[in-house]
Amino acid sequence: MSLSASRCFVVLLAFVTASALFVGCQTSDPEAESDTDTPSEEAPAADSDTAHADSTAAPLRITMLDVGQGEAILLESPGGQTILYDGGTNSADVLGQLRALDIETIDLVVASHPDEDHIGGLDEVIAAYAPRFVLDNGLAHTTRTYERYLDAIEEAGSQLIPPERQTIEFGPVAFEVVPPPGDESFGQNDNSVGFLLRYGDFVMSSYGDAERDQFEWLLDTHPDLFPKVQVHKSSHHASRNGDIASVLERIQPEVVLASLGADNRYGHPHDEALLRYDGIGATVYRTDRHGTIRLRAYPDGSYEVEPAMSVAAIIEARCVNVNRAAPDELVRITNVGPATAQGIMAARPFRSLNDLARVDGLATASIEAIKTQGLACAE
Repeated sequence: MSLSASRCFVVLLAFVTASALFVGCQTSDPEAESDTDTPSEEAPAADSDTAHADSTAAPLRITMLDVGQGEAILLESPGGQTILYDGGTNSADVLGQLRALDIETIDLVVASHPDEDHIGGLDEVIAAYAPRFVLDNGLAHTTRTYERYLDAIEEAGSQLIPPERQTIEFGPVAFEVVPPPGDESFGQNDNSVGFLLRYGDFVMSSYGDAERDQFEWLLDTHPDLFPKVQVHKSSHHASRNGDIASVLERIQPEVVLASLGADNRYGHPHDEALLRYDGIGATVYRTDRHGTIRLRAYPDGSYEVEPAMSVAAIIEARCVNVNRAAPDELVRITNVGPATAQGIMAARPFRSLNDLARVDGLATASIEAIKTQGLACAE
């Protein structure tokens, strides 16, 4: 039986069993444009932007991959769970970027909508990682790219979660699904699956490629899905038809992340969108200028943005997690040789770096030196 024919059955099954991995729950809705004349404030080309980051807590990691004129966002919970939101184009090599970032598992794949610039790379990602769950807008597309995406889900045995409003908890992070209208007459962009990402006091919003029709539907049916946020993912690649002023006035983001290709044929980002972002005082980070954009968020609401980072630089910036790192990573930590690396792996898990005292060969002085180096973490 094909995936298309069995889709409804699989979706229902996935919805029932999602809690086995994510502790998911369905939530009910508690309640049944002006531009400016100044250019948008854009982020500096390479400097990092810090909003009072509290580095004492393990961060939520958000990586907007540089996929050209497309979109792919990697979400890494402090608890180790991973979500990939969209997969770029066929030529963006999202799978290669994920492997270069040493991503070992993906728990949930979300396709905001089935346009090629959002799902083009997902067939390879799903085939390689076999995520247990996949979430999309439930509306079929007619492209070969979409067929490959469906085939990959079937072969991987991934279960489809229905595109309904619900909150999926992965570790200490809550991923609230912003539902699509489910009205085919709206078109694919206005049937995007979006999300609100919450980690303590930190909130990030994304509404996929939503345009006015979906935004007005959401404002009418789910007005509480527009809280104030620190970070917002630009709708429809910073198109003039994307984020509307009334939504931006509600969410008031400090930072806007925009995924788009340099000199793209659509002319993104449009000046109208940049003016709207400037009108609310938001700083804009763009993959066409800043490359892959890395963000670390903390439960006190603070965050750090690091644009213009190559994959190699992102790898270097990541801490060596003593609970997950392989031996060749562990030996990068001071006072840790091959034998000690094996001892660390045998003694896992560790609640903090102080717990390394359980490992033979790591005395108090060695552990203090490890802390001073600042490379190791226990997440």
